[in-house]
Order: sequence, then C-alpha cells, then structure tokens
Amino acid sequence: MHDDPSSVASLLRARYKQRLPSSLNELAGPEHGMVELPLHIACSGLRILDLDRPRQRMSLWKTVLAEGMRDDLCRFLNKGILLAL
Repeated sequence: MHDDPSSVASLLRARYKQRLPSSLNELAGPEHGMVELPLHIACSGLRILDLDRPRQRMSLWKTVLAEGMRDDLCRFLNKGILLAL
C-alpha cells in the first residue's frame, strides 16, 4: 500500500511552514564576511563559510535551509541577499 502523494505533500508543506519566519524582515543574518555554522546545522564538512564567495554563500544557504530550525533561518539568512538573488 502506497501513501497518497497529496497527503505526503501536505504533511511536508505543514512541517516546513512551521520552520519559516512569518516575514522576510526576520531574515537578519549577515551579508558579508565569515560565518561559522553551529554543529546542529553542519555536523560535518565545511562549517566556516565566506559570504563574499558565491559558492560558499550558496552552500551556507543550502545547509541552513535543509538543516536549520526557524531561529537558525532568521540568524543566518539575510533578506537583502535573498531579494538580490
């Protein structure tokens, strides 16, 4: 028996929605410089990233979006960078 794809999608959507800030204004992370991600977000691999290097900035965003909780998104992601991209 397979799960109904629409119910699985609804469950995932609800789970991710809880992690999102209510407003982009809450994304108050740094725009430039070096950032060290905590172990609960990046337990292996590169944890210190340079936001002025596009690949490292993308890696930080990808990792925070995949592994971070709501407070992490607000702390490490930046509204200005998001809008610029």
